[in-house]
Amino acid sequence: TVHGQASSAAPSAALQSSGRSSRAGVHWKGQAGLVFAGGDVGFLLGVGGEGRPFDNKQVELNGDVNLIRVNGDNALYVSGNGLYHFTDADSRVTPFAGAGLGITRSGDTQAFPQIMGGVDFKRTR
Repeated sequence: TVHGQASSAAPSAALQSSGRSSRAGVHWKGQAGLVFAGGDVGFLLGVGGEGRPFDNKQVELNGDVNLIRVNGDNALYVSGNGLYHFTDADSRVTPFAGAGLGITRSGDTQAFPQIMGGVDFKRTR
């Protein structure tokens, strides 16, 4: 079963494509990725949203809802996170770090803390 093993499926581990919404700086994204749980490999498919509240360019709130399938078992994975972007006006690459709460539902419900980090690449047109 998947029980609590979906922490490796955090959005930072998923392949993501995003598009800008017309609403107040909210970005919606579809995501897909691999899940590694107890020696088994499965997949994740879901949707998420992210935004920067209070006109703050460094603080981001995001959340997502995903379906997971591992070894014939299905699970629901939901997470909410806060990120801090270390900005530099001259840089095309912006590192970030954050933490949040992940919840899986597969027969029973389990909640777990998660930490994340990475880099954002500024788009050029």
